[in-house]
Amino acid sequence: MINKSRGPGRPAADATAVSRDAVLRAAFGVFIDLEYDAATMRELARAAGVSAALLNHLFGSKEALWFEAVDAVYGPLHRQQMSALMAQSDVRESAGIKQTLKTLLLGLLAEPGLLGFLYREGEQQNRRGAYLRKTYLGPILDQLWTVYGGQSGLPHRAAFEVLLLGVPRMLVFPQLLEERHGLLGDPAGLLIVAQQVVDRMFDIVFESQP
Repeated sequence: MINKSRGPGRPAADATAVSRDAVLRAAFGVFIDLEYDAATMRELARAAGVSAALLNHLFGSKEALWFEAVDAVYGPLHRQQMSALMAQSDVRESAGIKQTLKTLLLGLLAEPGLLGFLYREGEQQNRRGAYLRKTYLGPILDQLWTVYGGQSGLPHRAAFEVLLLGVPRMLVFPQLLEERHGLLGDPAGLLIVAQQVVDRMFDIVFESQP
């Protein structure tokens, strides 16, 4: 738990103790909902239920908080995904391949806003984007190619990765689809649509495979 009793050089104590993990999860929720520049330390502190002074004391900067929040919240899911892929290294049947890929993607969609966050931040030409690409996105693409590249019917690795990145990208709905169908506020409906899209797209890719 975060010790909020006042000591030398410490900011004034907040009313209630909040765990560091809870602060990180609350901050990650703000980073998902807002553009990075719009997520002020004051807003992050409000979401976490602590003072901005304490947040600055604990993490030093918004960027440092962003990195730690990503590692704390997305890191465990990413490790689960990598383990699942490694466990499937001997799978050669197209049905098993498609099911594993769909499970990974739907796992991302089950965390509201996570997929959109990864695309938005992962495309940034800055330290945050470079970190996501090197630490999370690149390694999982490498593992996907190692396990499934030869089964995809796509001899060029770039084509394989475009497919894997393109299908989920379509599920990050732009405002037009939100206005027409309201799926961003309906996680269950979003998952149904995602399942249909993923089923069809992966069927197209693996249709020539046994």
